[in-house]
Amino acid sequence: MIAFPLALVIVQITAVASAIRLPMNQCRITLDNYRFDLCPLLDERHNSGHVDLVLHYQTPPTITTIVYNISLNGPLRSSDAFSDDEQCVRGTWACVTTRKHPSGPDLWKDDRGAEDIPIVMGHPQSEPQQDHSVGDKEDFGIYAELRESDKFPSLSLHMHGGYYANVPQRVQIDFECVESEDDAPKISGIGNNTHVLTWATKHACARVHQTFLEDDGESNLAPEDEEPDDPLEDAEDAEEPLPNQDLFTPVPPNKKGLSTVTIIVCSGTALLGLGYFAMRPPAVLRRRIREIRRARFLRGTRDPKLIRWAAEELEMLGVDEYEVDEMVNSRPLADEEIPLRSSRTRPTFVNYGTAH
Repeated sequence: MIAFPLALVIVQITAVASAIRLPMNQCRITLDNYRFDLCPLLDERHNSGHVDLVLHYQTPPTITTIVYNISLNGPLRSSDAFSDDEQCVRGTWACVTTRKHPSGPDLWKDDRGAEDIPIVMGHPQSEPQQDHSVGDKEDFGIYAELRESDKFPSLSLHMHGGYYANVPQRVQIDFECVESEDDAPKISGIGNNTHVLTWATKHACARVHQTFLEDDGESNLAPEDEEPDDPLEDAEDAEEPLPNQDLFTPVPPNKKGLSTVTIIVCSGTALLGLGYFAMRPPAVLRRRIREIRRARFLRGTRDPKLIRWAAEELEMLGVDEYEVDEMVNSRPLADEEIPLRSSRTRPTFVNYGTAH
């Protein structure tokens, strides 16, 4: 009875973690009530959406160089400096190349070895599909999802479709919203055949999307041929220089529903638990209740109260308090103080009417 509501909460929380598949070259993304505009990252000022990262590692007697080439705007262009065997195949969106160079001029004249891994390979026949969970993406595709953040809702892109040694490869780009100048993308981690990049840019800041075109059946995604908005021009036209004035709503709509369901389920579980223990308390609790009831009954009828009742009864009968009862102990009848029941305590002096 109690496990069922808890299972409902787990299912509700798991259902939130989902991603949507994006069409090719889609740079305006709407998730829940947030809109992200990554189109400025695809213009010439940002290298047309191409990301090149170079890492160097000392591996004596060689130097290992790892080069990441990632494109958000279509397949990578082939390089004339290398043959087809020395670079990723055509149609690759993300490629990582590992090369070893001599650490000194007299060791080797050429590279000692090269390794090209296609992480994301595109296919022309790929079409948008329905929503999938993040763990089910194996074919080519670009997925977008909201990522938890302390300040702003963050966007995360998942690209996949490449294989190396029959093992699927993936790229995860975690965008961070900054109000200052853009930072270059950085490698933040590699694990489970997933290459994770962090990209801090002002173009990744979420804006509240309050206009939904559901009445006329149009999509709430901006058309691809629309000119991207220039945030610098918008800031100049505004009365106050607040380019991020509509950033971030305090609580996402799906979080409000989840919090309400969680409160209702927890309250119902607590009431059911209290009712169950009230109707069928444990054996230890039942024994304790009986002891408390017995102690209250015994405390209510102790010896002083019984003696007071006996004295009041003598007054009602009109017995003189100075009358001597010579058959007992030659004391006045009102002062005999003979208990009406045996005492549970052992008296100091054994007298008439006591039991031990």
